[in-house]
Formats: sequence, C-alpha cells, structure tokens
Amino acid sequence: MIKVATFLMMCMGLSTQAFETGGLTLVSTPKQFECWPKAPTTKRYIDTKKIPFYKEVTFSCVYLCMNLASEVEEVIGVRTVRIFGREKGNESVCRGYEKDMVFVQTPLNPKSWGHYELGKVRPFQAKSSKIKEIERWYKEQGAAFVPFKLH
Repeated sequence: MIKVATFLMMCMGLSTQAFETGGLTLVSTPKQFECWPKAPTTKRYIDTKKIPFYKEVTFSCVYLCMNLASEVEEVIGVRTVRIFGREKGNESVCRGYEKDMVFVQTPLNPKSWGHYELGKVRPFQAKSSKIKEIERWYKEQGAAFVPFKLH
C-alpha cells in the first residue's frame, strides 16, 4: 500500500522525500539551490557587541542546501545582525525562520506582553542569502552558470 501511495505522489509531482527541519513544518518543498535551517538547536552564539544605540550579534547555524542533483548538503553559515532598541526575540534567528515567527501573548506576566516562537521553516535562495558561506557553496556548485531554473 505504501509503494502505491508513493507511486501516486510521484505521478502527481509531489515530493516523497522527507527533509530534516528539527520538527518544524516546511512552508514549501525545497528546490535546487535553496537552503533551510537544519534545526533550531544548531544555532551557536559567537559574539555580542554593545555599541551606542544598537547591539551587534554574531551567530552560526547549520543549514541544509539542495544541490543540482537534488542531494542535500550541510553548510555552516555565520550571520551578524544589528538590533536597535530592546530585543524582541525575532531578530537573531537563523535565516529561514524569521518570516514565520509566531508572537505568543503572556498576559499574566507583568514584565512582558509576550514572546516570539518559531513557526515554520521557509526555504530561501542560496545565491541571495547574504550569508557568505552559503553564497560560496552556491558558487562552488557551478549554479551561477545555470541559465534557467531546473525544477
């Protein structure tokens, strides 16, 4: 029965491959040369600098990126973000989480209105990720020379 369901999904153009996301739902099936964070637990803080009017946070995350052959490769990417004012909780997150964060209200907490939690995982284009390690991976794949979309 499982083989029949898999065959039907393939005929309809649906993906049967499961992608690691750390238990979070993907917004869309990743395509070639797209990346997404492997899991929230892979984030590591590297440095925090307090500068007048803002704070600069540097951290790394493990990303999974799909190559031309539709194989998934791990890439460790480093980001630096600037946080102006009070940190809300949705600024210093791995790329792929920031657009789908969910605000959870905490009305019984007198010190805070609430906090952000991770919602879903959104794959992003490797070539325009603004993460040096991922953009380097993209160039190493020879993707810069592919003249058309391959999906």
